[in-house]
Amino acid sequence: MSEFKQWKDNPYAKECLIFLENIEKRLSINETALTKEELYTIITNKRAKGKKGATVTIFSGTKVIQIIKTTPSPKPLRNRVKKINLGMVNSMKVITKKCFPKAVQVTDYFHVQKLPLDALQDIRKIQLECFSKSSNDSAKEIKAFRLEVSKMENSFSLD
Repeated sequence: MSEFKQWKDNPYAKECLIFLENIEKRLSINETALTKEELYTIITNKRAKGKKGATVTIFSGTKVIQIIKTTPSPKPLRNRVKKINLGMVNSMKVITKKCFPKAVQVTDYFHVQKLPLDALQDIRKIQLECFSKSSNDSAKEIKAFRLEVSKMENSFSLD
């Protein structure tokens, strides 16, 4: 019924799956781990919202050069991509720039928001450690806490 036995083998099938018909103006690129050993780079069509037609490519691994070499080659198709949402991983930026040169890169809000939230959590942990100790040197602990917070603030500059 499905004519499965008559399908032609894709030479890249072990490295990646490509669905050219799903390329649209708005895409998303991200990494995902199915298991600890299996890491994939996935490019999806934003308009499909995770439903049928969402997958553009699935690459085994996250190696930039391998992904760039196996990305679908029809330039007119790649050039019609106008916007790509991506995580903060530098490899995603390189892949996007090389494979979809005319696309605007937009860093996912989730990834941008996660950095300061993680920093706040670290500050809370330090504060808890400093103030939960039963010691007569509370002024010394407060000074140590302020120094730690100052170091963290300096490490999160947006320059």
